[in-house]
Amino acid sequence: LNPIFEVLDPAIPTPQTFGAGVEIDALNSSLDQLDVDIRTNKIISNRRNVPFASANGVIESTATGINLRAEADAQINADIIDNTISYNAGNGIYYTTREESTTDRRDIGGRVLKNTITFNDGDGIEVAGHHGIQNLLVVGLAGKDSDGRSLGNVISSNADHGININHGGK
Repeated sequence: LNPIFEVLDPAIPTPQTFGAGVEIDALNSSLDQLDVDIRTNKIISNRRNVPFASANGVIESTATGINLRAEADAQINADIIDNTISYNAGNGIYYTTREESTTDRRDIGGRVLKNTITFNDGDGIEVAGHHGIQNLLVVGLAGKDSDGRSLGNVISSNADHGININHGGK
């Protein structure tokens, strides 16, 4: 279909947007770390995607809820807290890295707490890049916050895995 005349799926909340809900591409800076807080958002229905083949030949989607990518020496420390991430064409949260040289220090870390990650067409959370080298990547914690809310995440009803870690730290 021509995207201008495309009929949007009435079963999926609107608006349906192109690409990721939140996309952060950090490029080549080992001198500073990119610190990001993504809090209290509704990242919903990023449906129009541009499929591409990943390094392992799997067809991936650009229409993720949150896409974090560190290239070369870039480092990202992202806290993703108290968000609803649902109905995206790809993964709910997608961590990737790109290596330019064997000496690169790329890394993604941070905390994923108190989120609802449901009904995404890919994984709830996919970690497909170097992580936890400079900063830990923590998904959920035992216990409650000062308001008595669980620090865990609700990750359910995604089309693929709830959490998929297919790349190790360095």
